Amino acid sequence: MGWLRFRPLGGILSPVYLPAAAFETCTGCDDGRLSNGPRRIFDRIRQPSWTYSPGAYSFYSYDKPELALETLEHLLGEPTMAKIMRTYSERWRFRHPSSDDFYAVANEVAGRDLRWFFGPVVEGTDVVDYEISAVSSFRREKPEGRLGAGTDVNDTSSSRDEPYASTVIARRTGGVSLPVTIALTFESGRVERVDWDGVERWKKLTRVTPDRLVRAEVDPDHRLWLDANWTNNSRRTVPDRTAVATWSARVLFWVQQLVAFAGL
Repeated sequence: MGWLRFRPLGGILSPVYLPAAAFETCTGCDDGRLSNGPRRIFDRIRQPSWTYSPGAYSFYSYDKPELALETLEHLLGEPTMAKIMRTYSERWRFRHPSSDDFYAVANEVAGRDLRWFFGPVVEGTDVVDYEISAVSSFRREKPEGRLGAGTDVNDTSSSRDEPYASTVIARRTGGVSLPVTIALTFESGRVERVDWDGVERWKKLTRVTPDRLVRAEVDPDHRLWLDANWTNNSRRTVPDRTAVATWSARVLFWVQQLVAFAGL
């Protein structure tokens, strides 16, 4: 389901619905996420249009509301969000609702108070931004040697079966806290998913496993469209040279074509 626009015109939330199929094929729908950023902290969605800072009207009137509805749908689920929009449309058609009326309908249909979302996202100026700030995975040292005369140090732990110790640190660099998932991908292909409420500023995960941790990613399903920076959402313990090899091959190909064209 795609929410193309969410316009606070005159204090009225006016959502325009675009079917999911059309959304997935509409390249322009991604403009809102691309225009978002960590420095979008000077205005809010719900404020008079003439009070926006210079050049900010389009983002806060169109792009950020779209991102807000997409994020809310991912947090509540598509059936719940569709019911919210249908109830709101049927109840307030041909009338003049306010943003508070939309909040009331959303709370009623969702069955819970959503001020934790609307407060900071619509009424506030902070941004959503999570990152994986550090990730490491090392082989554990096997304890060996002797303690005193005739006393051997035997490895009675599970280090033979679980030789790797891994550490992941995720941080919330934005002011808005939303629930998020952290995915840990291991060498064997196994993926562990950890839910984080995002309230604290950072979270540390430690694991002792038979295989090396390869990658850690926050919000792996890209549910938080409001995230101001997706480029810091993941880190690897070892470099991935696939992209470098691909672009190097492309450059060499075009250099070869150019040399052949020039007849050298």
